[in-house]
Amino acid sequence: MTRHSSILPVLLLGALVYLPGLTGGFAFDDYPNIVDNTALRPPALDVDSLLDAAFSSVSGPLRRPIASLSFAAHYALGGGSALDFKLVNLAIHLLNAWLVFAITRRIAPRLVGARQAPALAFGTTLLWTLHPLQLTAVLYVVQRMTSLSATFVLLGIAAYVAAREGMLAAPRRSPWTGIVACVVCGLAGLFTKENAALLPLYLLVLEAAVWRFEKAAVLRPPAVALVVVGAGIAVWLLAVRPESFTTANINRYFTPEQRLLTEFRILVFYLGQILLPLPSTLSLFHDTFALSTSLLAPPTTIASLAGLVALLAGSFALRRRWPVLFFGAWWFIAGHLLESTLVQLDLVYEHRNYLPSLGPLAILVDVLLRLEARIALRPQFLVGAVALCFAALTVMRALQWSDPLALALAEARHNPRSQTTVYELGRIYHRLYEREQREDFRNQARAEFQRAIGMGAEDFMPLTALVASYARTDEAPPATVREALLADLRDQKPTEKRLYSLYVLTLCQQYKHCRVDVDLTVELFSAALDHPQLAPPVRGRLLEWLGTYYSNVLGDLPAARRILRELTDENPDVAEYRLAYAEALYVAGDHAAAAAQFARLPAPRGPWERLTDRHLRPRIAKLGARLAANPR
Repeated sequence: MTRHSSILPVLLLGALVYLPGLTGGFAFDDYPNIVDNTALRPPALDVDSLLDAAFSSVSGPLRRPIASLSFAAHYALGGGSALDFKLVNLAIHLLNAWLVFAITRRIAPRLVGARQAPALAFGTTLLWTLHPLQLTAVLYVVQRMTSLSATFVLLGIAAYVAAREGMLAAPRRSPWTGIVACVVCGLAGLFTKENAALLPLYLLVLEAAVWRFEKAAVLRPPAVALVVVGAGIAVWLLAVRPESFTTANINRYFTPEQRLLTEFRILVFYLGQILLPLPSTLSLFHDTFALSTSLLAPPTTIASLAGLVALLAGSFALRRRWPVLFFGAWWFIAGHLLESTLVQLDLVYEHRNYLPSLGPLAILVDVLLRLEARIALRPQFLVGAVALCFAALTVMRALQWSDPLALALAEARHNPRSQTTVYELGRIYHRLYEREQREDFRNQARAEFQRAIGMGAEDFMPLTALVASYARTDEAPPATVREALLADLRDQKPTEKRLYSLYVLTLCQQYKHCRVDVDLTVELFSAALDHPQLAPPVRGRLLEWLGTYYSNVLGDLPAARRILRELTDENPDVAEYRLAYAEALYVAGDHAAAAAQFARLPAPRGPWERLTDRHLRPRIAKLGARLAANPR
């Protein structure tokens, strides 16, 4: 099979292994990002509505508008079912597989020679396509952000490879076409998900491993241009979204130093998942991964660091004798330099290996091909055996994804000590109870929320979910839950991610979905606001939520005005806070004061802020219309 250039068998197998999971519904973060995101379902396909949809996500400093537009396209074309989304995700993954094959087929002769090149390209593409780690990029709808961004990165790499090979065949050929294509693809990828910023590093690894900078002098001007463009984008990001970099740590329970130390162990864990994917290690959530607090705590931290350094140094030393090892090791590390270093993201996610896994898999295929040649096995026998194992694991996981409850139960079985996994299982049961009104679902949801308490660092979310569950049936939560909530607010770091659960409680009351004890709600806000480690941005959010709660739920307009006035005085340039204050004044009947605050709404600082603040546009238009109709 490796003698043929056709990739169709791989694409067919890739489609078949994911087929069982296509019928499953939405899951976990699909709901806030897609299902509950009304901006993705605009009433009309005009420019304003499309811009609202494009910049409706709060993920990443760039808001990932291309990914959001791809989600909105489903609704615009009359779709919107989970199956529609997953079919497109599968098509993207198969397109990426074809691109991986196109790239590896062109670079393989320089890595292993012309004789072994087809086998290396075919085998690497086969394992990459079928690998169980790639499953979330297909069946977890929101992870289209990862796979579609990878599409643009692979297109950029393909353009560079074509330009580079063309330069060697015709030295006078200009590389600018390939470089421009790389920049365009990189920018498109960047506005899909920010890890496309790693495209220049992938190209650097390719250049060093494949062409070894042969006749590279002509590349210097475009390379300098690429560096200048990259530096300009970085400076622009710091200018337009400084909060994405300066406030990241306030929403994490670990420090940047702890994260970096822990990531050494996580990278080794990822390598294990790629080369030996065991069902026990594959999970959507890995919040049980212990933090490293120093190089010796735990000792595996320094051992992992030493192993990674040895891998990079050894592969560099062997770069001429074993170029596949050099390519694979450095490709893997390059692919993790953004999400697995100092950027304050969650610690572990399998989808971060979507492109980086290509490097270790190329090494694995090369080793298997060498073994086949040494022990006189039929070509591709070992690669085929590994591919069958990968395919079986992927099918097994896809079957779990065929039903949201089955998925949540499987995750809980595989990862019983994960607080997030147990909490999400409770949410699934609660959603089923709301849909079917079955008491056994309600009781099971409460049992899972209760079980999640005390399992990890995020007790506040299952505690508030438990309160909401009781409140939806007009029951008072147990006294121990109330005490645990207050204790958690006093003792744990007050991050916006955790405290968002308070906001959800206020919305539950505002929309008459539940009746939470007012004294408890106010007491929880007071405890959070009194925390000595409360960061100013988080304090601002709390005051906004509390002021809105007093206005929209309690009808205590004087208290709402006082809180929101204090918030606006402290943050005069934050449009969202001043808008909330103006809305409260209007509700209180003080239309003149509301108009005065409305007139003082800060204008966007530039075109980018005008785009990213579009979520305020409907509220601004609504209040403006009300003030125009009722000026006094």
